[in-house]
Amino acid sequence: MAGIETAFKAWLKRCSARKDNIALFYFAGHGLSTATQFLLASDFYDPAEPKRWKNSIDFTGFQLGMRLCPAQTQLFFADACRENPIDALLQVGAAGNPLIDGGIVPRPAPAPALGTYFAAADGLKAYGPVAGPTYFATALLDGLEGAGATRTGGAWRVDTFLARQRPRSDHSPPRRRARPAAPHLQPYPARAPRPDPLPGPPARPHPDRVQERPTRVTNSS
Repeated sequence: MAGIETAFKAWLKRCSARKDNIALFYFAGHGLSTATQFLLASDFYDPAEPKRWKNSIDFTGFQLGMRLCPAQTQLFFADACRENPIDALLQVGAAGNPLIDGGIVPRPAPAPALGTYFAAADGLKAYGPVAGPTYFATALLDGLEGAGATRTGGAWRVDTFLARQRPRSDHSPPRRRARPAAPHLQPYPARAPRPDPLPGPPARPHPDRVQERPTRVTNSS
């Protein structure tokens, strides 16, 4: 955890240098979810550490603290499980390390272009092959290398839907990029009517049922 804290301070200093910076945070490792999302360092739950949860990242508190960072584009990627183990749910006073304090109340507004992405839904595991990058990491790298790009002004760019170009006070719906018109859909050809089914054999009476037969009535003089 000490190495994570040292690297985070240097990363935060670089992100805070300019407002037009892009703060991209990616974590790959173990994780669990209770009332908050925890990202676990390699020395998590160290028996020599009195505070067993100290070597974990409070990912929810971390995102609140990042509001103090001037970077106008902030993207967070958590490539970790989000299971809800009963032992963790029963922990009293479990508190991880958010790496950065959220500041005094009222908190600053979040960055105009903000996105948080998880490798798994709440309560589920994150998967990957035995050897090699995880499925989430592979999709992320593919997106950054061009799979998530859109054509703008004659060039392909990986953008955040023009969010950082809009002022924070503008609460109107986000603008969408123009899409080509959908081709005309041709209706399906009319189907020929189905022929009437052939008559089958007459139904046989059930052996347990008593059938009433008509009785012939004759008049005798």
